[in-house]
Amino acid sequence: MSRFALFLALFAMVVLASGHNIEKMKEAFKSCKTDVGVAEDTPMKDIPSSKMGCFHACVMKKFDTMKDGKIMVENLLERAEKRMNPLPAEMKEKLAKCADDANGKGDECEVAGYMHDCWWDLMKSMGVTPKGSSN
Repeated sequence: MSRFALFLALFAMVVLASGHNIEKMKEAFKSCKTDVGVAEDTPMKDIPSSKMGCFHACVMKKFDTMKDGKIMVENLLERAEKRMNPLPAEMKEKLAKCADDANGKGDECEVAGYMHDCWWDLMKSMGVTPKGSSN
């Protein structure tokens, strides 16, 4: 499983916990692929790395975790809290730190890309990293 696949699985958990269905998420992914200039049927693993941050930004905007090029940490934490209640204080702090750090980056693509990487590192530190992951 790739880092991106793990991110999507975790993001799906948060989105679904917030009352969005899997079909809405699939539609968002298709739409965002088109928005960043990738064919709808392109497998996630084949999205060029140069477009991945913008793809993340697009998806985050569709699910109200990014607005005006910034991570909306309150929305992210609220959705995570619905899924994992209570959300451990350490997790809240680390996600908030990821968002704060991400929000200090450049454009929304860089912000979203940084948030993805930080979230990945957080999951890895919690022992969630699948063996053999390469990206």
